Amino acid sequence: DSSITIEGADMLHAVSDGAAIENMLKTQLSKAYTGSIKEAQEYVKEKLLLDRAYSQMVQDIFSDEVHYPITVQTAAVDRIRQNLNVQLQNSLLDMKKDAAKSLSGCKSRLVSLVRQVMEFDVAYSIGCFALHFDMSMPVFVERDMLDIRDGQNIFIKNLHGDVEAVDYRVGGGAGVGAGTGVDANSDSDSDRASVVLLSGVNSGGKTSVLDLLAQTVILGHMGFPVPGNVTMGYTDELFYFGKSQGTLSAGAFETTLRNFASVMTDSRKVVLVDELEAITEPGASAKIIAGILDTMVECEGAIGVFVTHLAELILENATSSIRVDGIEASGLDDDLNLIVERSPRINYFAKSTPQLIVERLSKISDGAESEFYGMLLE
Repeated sequence: DSSITIEGADMLHAVSDGAAIENMLKTQLSKAYTGSIKEAQEYVKEKLLLDRAYSQMVQDIFSDEVHYPITVQTAAVDRIRQNLNVQLQNSLLDMKKDAAKSLSGCKSRLVSLVRQVMEFDVAYSIGCFALHFDMSMPVFVERDMLDIRDGQNIFIKNLHGDVEAVDYRVGGGAGVGAGTGVDANSDSDSDRASVVLLSGVNSGGKTSVLDLLAQTVILGHMGFPVPGNVTMGYTDELFYFGKSQGTLSAGAFETTLRNFASVMTDSRKVVLVDELEAITEPGASAKIIAGILDTMVECEGAIGVFVTHLAELILENATSSIRVDGIEASGLDDDLNLIVERSPRINYFAKSTPQLIVERLSKISDGAESEFYGMLLE
């Protein structure tokens, strides 16, 4: 916005002296340049609320030499930024010190409030968890037992919402009475067996029952609510031998036996096993499982549930009286889904009924596939 006025005498003087006009322009322009720089410096001081201690630093931002475009000296800017950061940190520290002094008398109350909020948060979270999965606190008894009423596998419920409730009981022993969930007068010794085989239909929910038992033991011993109305004994260890996925490695058989060897001790434990027969050929695996069951029966404080399709072969090779429970399918519904009573029946040998699966495949397929499944079904 600046302008320079050259008087006539100066113009005439410039005619005889070429350097005069250059000197005159520098003098005029220097005044405008200095004025603009001064305005910029004051602007910086005003916006950053700088006191006199920063005057020289601000002056160093712009060069005193007249040139265009105007450049900023980054080193001077960095010095101002560094000083401001130091001043800011010192101010914050002073504020924290003042706040600490004023709040020092409230420390014990604040610590108590924080602890209460954290405890509430934990309890509230557990409460929401329990309500979402319809859970309740278990009843612990001084017996080796696991009695579940209206149990719902939380993995399945989390995926599908609705899940069929399951009743199942393992263990109990002699002398179980009121308040334990078991009627000692009506149950035989076999009904209260601590080591059992669980047989039944393919896709009937045997593995889901094992998962439910594991969930109940883990959550109950953590002090959490459990998925059902549960009466259970205390246990020190939980072992879960899952179903083999795919081909077993060469050393899987030996490794499995070593794992079971470490389990066979007199201690309170829950052992859940899903189709151990996959470790070797059926005849040999049935004998091995029978030997494991015979040993477990003699272990003090052990509860075991073995899911298997070889119940008959295992019983033939076992020397102990082993209870067999079953999950049975009664047929197919109108949508060709298995009709299954998910709660295992105590002392009941349930067949795998693979023919129902084959029948379902024959009805939902067509052409050559349907003929193939029909031939298998026949």
